[in-house]
Amino acid sequence: MASGYGYINKTTYMNNSVVILTAIGETENFLICYTDRIDCCRRIDNPKNRSFGSYSLPDGSNVISKVDANSSMFSRSRNKQAVILHRGSNALGPSGVYTCSIPNKNDISQILYFGIYSHNKGMLKCAWSIIII
Repeated sequence: MASGYGYINKTTYMNNSVVILTAIGETENFLICYTDRIDCCRRIDNPKNRSFGSYSLPDGSNVISKVDANSSMFSRSRNKQAVILHRGSNALGPSGVYTCSIPNKNDISQILYFGIYSHNKGMLKCAWSIIII
């Protein structure tokens, strides 16, 4: 599969997808934003000792690194080719459009949009784009 998609367990979410909030977990079933760049997202695997890729909350603030599993917040972690969104077991929001910014194998930054809501009634799909930086 090409660069720039998300998945939870075996369900794939393309850009501009809607995800039910409770589908995202802390230790399993997290929302993984994947790239085909193999040295993207984790310092130990990146020869320049830099990490790339982030998640942003609906208000535009960055999702912070891993927090306590019983948290009421979202957190993010990274592996070689992905930025991972975790939901603390007590997190009930915020609902809205989350963004994942991640480079592809050609170093072109992509911004993927995921609408994360507590229910699926009355949701509008968000506009999508791939932004080249």
